Amino acid sequence: KLADARTWLDRAAREAQSDDLRRQAKARSRAIDTLATALDQAEAAEKANQRGAAIAALERALGADRVLGGALRGRIQQDLARHLVYEALRDFVSRRYGEAARQTRRALSYDPGLTQARDLARKIEAQAGPLLQRARSAQGEERRRLAEQVRQMVEPGSALARDAEALLKE
Repeated sequence: KLADARTWLDRAAREAQSDDLRRQAKARSRAIDTLATALDQAEAAEKANQRGAAIAALERALGADRVLGGALRGRIQQDLARHLVYEALRDFVSRRYGEAARQTRRALSYDPGLTQARDLARKIEAQAGPLLQRARSAQGEERRRLAEQVRQMVEPGSALARDAEALLKE
């Protein structure tokens, strides 16, 4: 299907009456190539359990799909959100809560209805309270490090974020 579209766009680029139409057809033809390559790379990376490479490939595919009108946007975003949640879970288990929160927010931006991402966001938020208490009782650089970690874990503007900001300013 993508190959047929590319062939048609190549022919349209050759037969176009204006430079503008020719340029548009060539850009869409390149976007089809990028989309096909990126989706193939994402699939291969997923089979090889290389989530980072799959995420990068899906982000390229999303950009190429945007040029083509966004017909595959929903499917690509769901796959991207799923991979981001797996990365966030790995970070959460490794106690890299700030990074887990960042990945979770990205996943929710692509698929707000993803239950695993919402559940993980709640778990991360639950970890922030005790961590903030540890930060309050810590001294010096440890206090600053823990407060920064809490700030990264919670939604900007929340009460915990304000408390962490206050600790960072002290």
